[in-house]
Amino acid sequence: MRRRFLYIVPCIIGTVVPMMAFVPWVMQHGADLSQFFTDMFANRIAAFFALDVIAAAVVVMAFAAIERVRGAISALWPVVVATLCVGVSLSLLRLLWLRELRTTERSRDSVDQQHPQQVNPPVRLDKHPIKAPDRQSRDDD
Repeated sequence: MRRRFLYIVPCIIGTVVPMMAFVPWVMQHGADLSQFFTDMFANRIAAFFALDVIAAAVVVMAFAAIERVRGAISALWPVVVATLCVGVSLSLLRLLWLRELRTTERSRDSVDQQHPQQVNPPVRLDKHPIKAPDRQSRDDD
C-alpha cells in the first residue's frame, strides 16, 4: 500500500466524527449563526475548545500558504475548503496528503531525470566483422 493512501482513512474519520455532532445541531437549529456562536461559547470549556480549533485552523491555513509558496503543494484551495467546511481534523490531513503527492511526484521525476529510460543501442556490425575467406587472385593463371 502506498504511503499517500494511508491518509484516506484518517481523512474519512476526520470528516465523519465532527459531522456526527454538527449535523444533528444543524438539523435542530438550522443555519442560525447567532445560536451557533452562543452555543460555541456557552461556557469556558466550550470557549476553550472553540478558540483552540480556531487557532489551529489559522495555523494550518498559514502553513498551507507557506507550503504553496515553497511549491510543496500544488494548490491552496483544497486545504482552505476543508478547513471551512469540516475543520482542522480534515484540513491538516488534506495538507499532509497534498504534500505526500507532491513529494512522490518530485521523487519520481528526479529518478526519471537521473536514469532516463535507455533504449537498446543499435547493434554495430563493425565491432566484430565477419572475415571473408581470403581469395586468391586468378591473375596467376
